Amino acid sequence: MKMRKFIKHYIIAFLLLSNTGIWAKDKTSQVTQDCNTLLAQIMKNSDFDYPGKDYYVRIEDTTGGTIIIKAYVRNNLSDNPKKPQMVESIVSWLIIQPQRDGIYQSLNALDPEEPDFKKLKIDKKAFDTLVKCIDKK
Repeated sequence: MKMRKFIKHYIIAFLLLSNTGIWAKDKTSQVTQDCNTLLAQIMKNSDFDYPGKDYYVRIEDTTGGTIIIKAYVRNNLSDNPKKPQMVESIVSWLIIQPQRDGIYQSLNALDPEEPDFKKLKIDKKAFDTLVKCIDKK
């Protein structure tokens, strides 16, 4: 009887702990999505220079305090409208440096020896909210 009770408690504890990881992943995904939504709003209201307003932005990487952002457009390569084949074409790379003082657009991403960046004019309050959102991850 004691053994049955022990096994029952062990199984319940195992199930609870294994589901915790699933819940945490869902929350992380939601936080990332919320941060990307904030980022998109900030970029649309910034002085980011792109001829078309039909672009998207996404946080690509957060390593060592540096946040890498990708600005891209989506293109449909398919001839069949029922089966779209969407691809992403990069418009620009952006960066938020560890000191969190703004969003910088890379002007020559292909030249790692002499990088050139332009600091975008953005809403400071919205940017602070974005940084808090990213740091919460």
